[in-house]
Amino acid sequence: MWVPGVILQAKMLKAMGHVEPNYTNEELLTASTLVYDKKSGQLIANCLLGLQDDYAAVYSIGVIPAYRGKGIATLMLKRGLNLLKDKYPILRLYVMEGNDAESVYLNLGFVPGVQEIQSMYIPMHD
Repeated sequence: MWVPGVILQAKMLKAMGHVEPNYTNEELLTASTLVYDKKSGQLIANCLLGLQDDYAAVYSIGVIPAYRGKGIATLMLKRGLNLLKDKYPILRLYVMEGNDAESVYLNLGFVPGVQEIQSMYIPMHD
């Protein structure tokens, strides 16, 4: 699949350089995507899919700032959804409330699930 100025690839494990048990599922790795700038070869985006409780899940998705707003994240997610639709009818995704990318996920048909609240802090010592 080609996007103006970028090459889409699905070889996440080799690029990561290490083996993580949640990333050994060949179907999910094939549906994962790395995006490189065609001219410079720079990695500009990724969509890493893995297993979470026997469900497909987006573990990492990101586009470097200079390439945002060009539909790259949408294409990566559509590609993953299309490749996985017969084997994994549910694709989980976690996002922080207020994240600019929320609209991308909603436009693709993701629906809000149970809101999880987690707060972390560093205690102050006197």
